[in-house]
Amino acid sequence: MMTDETMKDIERDAFEKWATENNHDIERYVGYNGGGYILPATHWLWVAWQARAAALQAALTDEQIESLWYCHMGHSISSGRMVAKAISFARALLTQAGLDKLKEM
Repeated sequence: MMTDETMKDIERDAFEKWATENNHDIERYVGYNGGGYILPATHWLWVAWQARAAALQAALTDEQIESLWYCHMGHSISSGRMVAKAISFARALLTQAGLDKLKEM
């Protein structure tokens, strides 16, 4: 059985491979900020990537993803714009991977 940490490691490896192939800087803090990405753009791409992974596992709707986002990230205007972008990015990844019809199966 795969643990949540193992799954997160697999997702991070896949994300960093994708990010590198698409010319995004994947440099991370060492021993600070939980090893998060230094560039904000890469951080938000990682957040969106994780939202995609969670949506695949749980077949979450956009509204459920948005609700979870606000629960964890707050309700600021920038957060509102970012959640819309994260959902859009996650859905684009699903479409590109041919998994956008997953719920219809």
